[in-house]
Amino acid sequence: MLIIGKNVNILGTNHASMYLNNVGSVFAIGENIPTALRLWSSGTLNNWTFSAGTNGTISAFADAGGGEVTVTDTAHGLLTGDYITIKGTTNYNGVFQITKVNDNSFKITDTWVANDATGTWNQGSYLQAGAGAEGTYNLLWLMRCTELAGVEDVTFIPYKNTTQIAEAIDANLFAAAGNEMVGGGAFVTIVAGDRLWLSAQATGAVSLVYQYGVLKLNRI
Repeated sequence: MLIIGKNVNILGTNHASMYLNNVGSVFAIGENIPTALRLWSSGTLNNWTFSAGTNGTISAFADAGGGEVTVTDTAHGLLTGDYITIKGTTNYNGVFQITKVNDNSFKITDTWVANDATGTWNQGSYLQAGAGAEGTYNLLWLMRCTELAGVEDVTFIPYKNTTQIAEAIDANLFAAAGNEMVGGGAFVTIVAGDRLWLSAQATGAVSLVYQYGVLKLNRI
């Protein structure tokens, strides 16, 4: 749902954006599982920082005790506090904030079941609030995408850290090779360190090509 405010005063001291410009990248979107979207580019930043995100392949899971699971991926490159999505497993799909163990493993908070020994993770492109960026922001995002094959409903979900921004969720029915526009908006309360990123999930496995888009924040 797009939110359009009347008489909203946009301040120039705190704002941020990231964008897609004819990217053409293909992403395998999880079936009813969030997949963090990567490979955005940095737009205007004012008291915010940007990261393009990264991804990896999981080779093992182990019981870390205390309600945590150790995930193995050699040279994963993640840091404590990073947010990722995991898919392609039997027991550990979802959205997580990680704790780095060493260069080859990290921990997630989840219930230990078994070593699935497979799966992938994605860290989405994100905007992170810096010191002094606290306040209420107008969030707006828009994207144009294409599905390579099949007909599936695809839902796009913006996140603040690991929390869905429910008011800004949008979904559309994608047909093979058809271009579709999606977008949403909401007011969000930000404190220093908060990260904003976007995920997608589908009613069935799809290969999504996203081409153009923008996610922007303006303090009000």
